[in-house]
Amino acid sequence: MSDNSDNSGDDKTGYGNPPKHTRFKKGQSGNPKGRPTKSKNVKTVLKEVLDKPIQITFDGKTETVSILEAIIKRLSIKALNGDLRATSMLIKEWVSYFPDLVPPEVPKAKLTIMNICTECSKENTDEHPSNKILNE
Repeated sequence: MSDNSDNSGDDKTGYGNPPKHTRFKKGQSGNPKGRPTKSKNVKTVLKEVLDKPIQITFDGKTETVSILEAIIKRLSIKALNGDLRATSMLIKEWVSYFPDLVPPEVPKAKLTIMNICTECSKENTDEHPSNKILNE
């Protein structure tokens, strides 16, 4: 048997006992940089962007609101001014977020408005009958 003075009984290497020079030093983490940050998905980025505050002038007063709130206010103003697409979008979102508050006759009105908006969007394309007559 060989007599190694370098290896004492606690310096064995093998399964569960790595060599001493590769072991973690006391007080040192095995992962000093930590877990890498997760890349942001579309939902997270959209939430961050729409939650950012901006200043708007509404009824002569300057307010600080989120971008989402500003978009909804703009959409409601357009709907009040007679924009049928904006009206349709507002009703659609309202119905999807508050289905228990919708009276039974509102879905019929919603369908009528959506049909009118579909006709309005066709007027801007060559598919609308009046545009075909004018083009001939």
